[in-house]
Amino acid sequence: MTKDTQVSGSADLGYEQFLKSVRPVGLGLLESSCKLDRGAYGKLMRQKNRPGRLISTEYKLVEADGGYFDATAKFMLAVAENHKATPALIVEAVYETHFHCKAPAQRELAERFVASELRLVMWPYFRELVFDLCGKMSIPPITIPLVASAD
Repeated sequence: MTKDTQVSGSADLGYEQFLKSVRPVGLGLLESSCKLDRGAYGKLMRQKNRPGRLISTEYKLVEADGGYFDATAKFMLAVAENHKATPALIVEAVYETHFHCKAPAQRELAERFVASELRLVMWPYFRELVFDLCGKMSIPPITIPLVASAD
């Protein structure tokens, strides 16, 4: 079954044209940290009911000027018995990105991109970081969803 979608209004057309002009130029890890309480983590993993994962994200437009815009993506993963307990594992990361687009970069279009599309670009980097850190900490891989949920 196919679903009919319609582009309505000049605002959507303007955003569509903006999206076609967006080109990723730079992406990098700005900062990261992890903290593991190995004893508490081991106890959690031996429990019948597995611990909960809390993942939070924050995407921000930093600058939009000329034919470019910059944004950051902040991620946090906490593994704990419940949302009120002290986490046995915390992984945090902040990435910065630089995109080129048709000049001038309209702030409202860049903000819309950051709020909706940036997660599709950045999420795989966070998943890979968590997987890599699990190996470096000698703990079993933590499954991070394939697709980031829209916050």
